[in-house]
Amino acid sequence: MNQKNLASLAAVIGAGAILTSAACGATIISNAADATIKADGSVQNGTSNELITGRSFASEDRSSIYLFALPNLGATVDPFTSASFSVEFKSTKNMVDGQPNVDLYALASRSTTAITGADHYSGVYQTDGSVGVALQDDYLTPSTAVETVYVTGAGANASLLAYLNSAYDGGNGIGNFAVIRLSTDGVVGTDVRYNTTTSEGAIAADNASLAPTINFTAVPEPSAPILLGGAALLLGLRRNRRQG
Repeated sequence: MNQKNLASLAAVIGAGAILTSAACGATIISNAADATIKADGSVQNGTSNELITGRSFASEDRSSIYLFALPNLGATVDPFTSASFSVEFKSTKNMVDGQPNVDLYALASRSTTAITGADHYSGVYQTDGSVGVALQDDYLTPSTAVETVYVTGAGANASLLAYLNSAYDGGNGIGNFAVIRLSTDGVVGTDVRYNTTTSEGAIAADNASLAPTINFTAVPEPSAPILLGGAALLLGLRRNRRQG
């Protein structure tokens, strides 16, 4: 990837979304404000290439928060027709069998990228909505292979689809941020962690395919502009990787 494309990818990460095909199949790349939130409410790793779910040394438990800007699909009710989430499980530290797994939730969408103490959770997988929209139990485990991008399963995709359409709210949610949380289903040991890649990490690795994403298909109004410049950018990045 050349420096011009790296700079363009960085700009798109800040903007939010990339359209990857004319048929309204698209990818939303996570925002650069992604971060981890500690049990004490403090935000960490806001500019890091990786987020920590678990513990860093003897500090409080952490959850990882990924933010995705909702695209403009017009004043349409339930425009999303399919959706999935993916992130690279980069590495672990001090991980052994018996440590807690990582669960996946969606949190209430918001108008800013602010991450607060209320976003943190560590505990048993809850499906009653009390700690967020349950997406996938045991998304990552101590035996999950690292340096691999993991896509959510069918059940999680159905829940994510319903969440996105609710957050979009017929167009009232355009520009708001969908929020995905990775959290452990119990208290991990000291300095035991799951590390997942951020959008900044994808830039550092010179590999757009490692960026945390929400992939979706949608039925927007025909006249709705959906970051067409981003489409050309991502297709260009893919073409450059094939030629390289």
